[in-house]
Amino acid sequence: MQRHRILQPLVLATSAAFVLNAPDVARGFFVDGYEIDVHVVPGTKVSYTFEADKAGHFNIRCSMNCGIFHPYMLGRLEVRENWNFVLAASAAVGLTALSLAFAWRGTPDTPPPGAGKT
Repeated sequence: MQRHRILQPLVLATSAAFVLNAPDVARGFFVDGYEIDVHVVPGTKVSYTFEADKAGHFNIRCSMNCGIFHPYMLGRLEVRENWNFVLAASAAVGLTALSLAFAWRGTPDTPPPGAGKT
């Protein structure tokens, strides 16, 4: 079985696709926390897509006894918050509020209402 590593963590609220193959013996792919359990029979490929809807670190393990190295078939899935979106949305809201504050402020030469009346 070929070993592939996910170098980039997944971003929350995105879809992820796995293509699993088992050239020699049956394999299982289980992700704790997501309750994903995909089985692959020898000589086939299986595609699985899921929605990354929980942030955190999740253990990956082989869920079928596939041989003497079965206990060492482990991995880790990392799902992070989408901070780029959060920061961009916060900046957009802040700039909108700032522009509205300047628009409603009025001009400096205009006296406040009721000023100058005696």
